[in-house]
Amino acid sequence: MGCAKSRPRSSEEVIISLAEEGLGFQDLNVNLIDNTFRKFSHMGRINQTQLKRIAKQLKINIVDYGPHTKINEMFYNLRKQEGEYFLKDLLIIGILLGKGSHQEKASLLFQVFDEISEGAIEVSRIRNQILKSMFEHCVNSLGNLVTPAQCSESLELKNKKYLDELRQIEADAIKKISDGLIADKTLKVIDEAEFVRAMCEFEMGNLLSSAGFRMYFKEVFVISPPKKVWANPFGKKK
Repeated sequence: MGCAKSRPRSSEEVIISLAEEGLGFQDLNVNLIDNTFRKFSHMGRINQTQLKRIAKQLKINIVDYGPHTKINEMFYNLRKQEGEYFLKDLLIIGILLGKGSHQEKASLLFQVFDEISEGAIEVSRIRNQILKSMFEHCVNSLGNLVTPAQCSESLELKNKKYLDELRQIEADAIKKISDGLIADKTLKVIDEAEFVRAMCEFEMGNLLSSAGFRMYFKEVFVISPPKKVWANPFGKKK
């Protein structure tokens, strides 16, 4: 699973991590995950047959089993109109959940978005693409793996509230991360070495696991909760 170090985990985070384990990535090295998915992909996409071959080789789970009854749903939601998956989406999930050092994970994450191997990416893509993609999969893909069979009804409701709080703070937290990663605001592009250094130093590299990523967002929510907008019942009607 995508474990986070040095932070106590809430009951909601514990149950999400247990649900993530149902996919089977937690004991796989991230380099093996990356190499295998790329080997079976074509033009940045993976079809259902290729995904089955990947699952067989890596021994990961891509269909429901036992109490893990939302795996089918997750992969269905990841599919595009053509019935294929973007390699990028599956690699991000594998990197977040797989086993490896912060340096390995950050390097592979950079390479996912450096599609034509230029050795550099635009700084604006960190906020607009990389962090948004990480949020999408940490919260909306992996967070929704929790099933009623894995927890009590009250904990299931707490989990839904937890994910909703993270969604409320998405824009503010992503801005805070991107501002923290790039100290030089005049910088337009960033190379792999600098990206890896920044990702490993920010929050001690905890954003490179799904659990650590979600827990950081929760901290932002607690420290700076979003302002509630109250409707004025006496306001003028349009």
